[in-house]
Amino acid sequence: MAGRPVPALRAALRLVAVALSILLLAVTWLLRVPARLISARAAARLRARQMRAWARIVLAILGVRVTREGRPPAAPFLLVSNHLSYLDVLVYWSQVECSFLSKAEVKDWPVLGWAIRAAGTLFIDRSRRAGVGPALESVRARLALGEGVILFPEGTSSAGLSILPLRPSLFAAAEAAGGRVHVAVISYATEDPAAPAHLRVAWWGDMEFSGHFWRLLQIRRIEARVRFGGAPLAGSDRKQLARAAQAELERIFYNGAAPAPPAP
Repeated sequence: MAGRPVPALRAALRLVAVALSILLLAVTWLLRVPARLISARAAARLRARQMRAWARIVLAILGVRVTREGRPPAAPFLLVSNHLSYLDVLVYWSQVECSFLSKAEVKDWPVLGWAIRAAGTLFIDRSRRAGVGPALESVRARLALGEGVILFPEGTSSAGLSILPLRPSLFAAAEAAGGRVHVAVISYATEDPAAPAHLRVAWWGDMEFSGHFWRLLQIRRIEARVRFGGAPLAGSDRKQLARAAQAELERIFYNGAAPAPPAP
């Protein structure tokens, strides 16, 4: 259609705009210096609001429109979600003031890795059993500061066609949240049959990051949907909480959040 940039040009323009937004974000982080002099809680609130504003800017650049269903929990909270893509963190940042507990490999992501580290993301080394304890202590500390923390207990990203089995070990962090866990599901859709969300937006398997990101930048519009659950789940046993969260995630996923399966 006349007037629309070709996909490669669209991707190049968006890449430049994202880089400029990261530069702007880095400049605004200077405001954290006086905030830290006030209190750690004030600095945390400022960081969360900065990331929320930046995420909304980047999503607009990428042509991502977010639809929210349900009410987000009020901080402090512990929330578990399915995991589809590096876009997930931007979508959740745009909707709630939060930090993430993520796998250690995320620190090395191009483009977003630097911002994710500087945004106060907590990391867990899944290659070592001893890595779970320190990560959970970090989650408890964030909750004590009044922050919300989001976990992706599937342990990896997926194509978004189902909810993968949840890892019970991460639910030990619920103790610091009064034994309460909120749930939400995220899904994506595109308007282009040649660029289905499960291949062009979801990032999973052995997909290489740079190629995937370049192709994602070419998509004209992406629809992201976040569906928050109702009342939080409660319990003192992490395995029991994981089973309850699995059931609730699957319930709200298959009752409207799941994308249509790809055509054969």
